[in-house]
Formats: sequence, C-alpha cells, structure tokens
Amino acid sequence: MSDNPYLDSVPEELSKSDFVQQIKSTPDFAGVPMNNRIAKLGELFVPMDYMYTVYDLLLRAIRITYLTITMLDTIRQIQGLRQESAASFATEAESGSILGVAGVGKSSTVRRCLSLIPQCVTHSEYNGKPFYKKQILHLFVECPSDCSVKTLAYSIIAAVDRAIGSEYFRFAAKQSRLSASALVTQVKIICLNHAVGVIVVDEIQNAIQTAVHNR
Repeated sequence: MSDNPYLDSVPEELSKSDFVQQIKSTPDFAGVPMNNRIAKLGELFVPMDYMYTVYDLLLRAIRITYLTITMLDTIRQIQGLRQESAASFATEAESGSILGVAGVGKSSTVRRCLSLIPQCVTHSEYNGKPFYKKQILHLFVECPSDCSVKTLAYSIIAAVDRAIGSEYFRFAAKQSRLSASALVTQVKIICLNHAVGVIVVDEIQNAIQTAVHNR
C-alpha cells in the first residue's frame, strides 16, 4: 500500500510471456466449413516484440501520473481552476509520442495494450475510511481533422462519459457559447475529478498538417 488510492489501483505489470498469451488471438476453426475458414483469418493476431514495449510505456505513464498527484493535490487544483487562480498549480501534463509510418498498426496496438489495463476503478473506501471516486486510468480519443481545440475537448468529455456512464457531455453541449479556454478548463476539472491517468490522442499528425496548412 502506498497511502495513495490512485496509485494502488494501477495493476501490476504483466510479464512478457503473460502479455503475449493475453493479447494474441487465434481463430477457432472447429465446426467451421472449409469454404468459410478464410473469413476467420481476420481474427488472427500475432503480437510483435515492440508491442510489449508500448504496453510497458502506457502502464508506466499511468503510474507516473499517480506518483505525482495525491487526493489533496487534486482538490486544491480543482478549487484553483474553479476560482481561476490555478497559476500556482502545475496543470500541464507530461507527454510522449508513438511514431511510425501509416498502417503499421500503432492505433490497434495501443488499443490492444489498453484493453489489458482496467479503464475505470470505482472506489467506495480506502484504508478503512469512506472514499467515493470513479477513477479513470486511461482514455482514447482522436485528434480532430482540423485540430479544433473545442472538438477535442468535447471528444475527451464524451470519452469520460463512455468510461463511467456520466452525462458531462450533455451538460457541456448545453453551454454552446463557452469559449475554447472555458471548455478546456471544464475538461481539466473533469479529468482531475476522476483522476485520469493518461489520455491517448490518436491521429496527432492532424495537428502538424493543420499547422502547415495555416502556416
């Protein structure tokens, strides 16, 4: 136990052999007519060595997030954001990239790796004391084609709703006149409130293409 419920919720890292066993997929041809077996080949998935590195990277990123944040820090940051006095708190997260040519399987690899890590943990008590929290260990969103900050913010809010069954998006959509900065602040509060460990942004090349297009 680490006296940090967020950190204690992160699962132990799988060994490489266990990882391979859990992530691989082989089609079951039992009882399948010969002429239908080709269609089943789409279920075949043989993990490559680098995929364990990606899994390790994601799990370490989640763990590092919770090593640097406590329950008290979360409360202080949320209060600071609501009072527009968050300048004294570090709200910028660390980031990293997984790069590769198109079609190599980056997105599918990340999705498969994340499937081995629980997305949501519901707390009711910790160390014998009441502690109510729906903690989100990871979110997966796509960078908008036009790199719109508002669209990305709404995507993150919708991903939170899918993870925990909340209705943040419905309430945010009603405030259509919110500026991009105000919406980003709401996203920060939601992510802090649910202790989001890592946000994976797919298709991040859209940001580069938009920057080039806009010079």
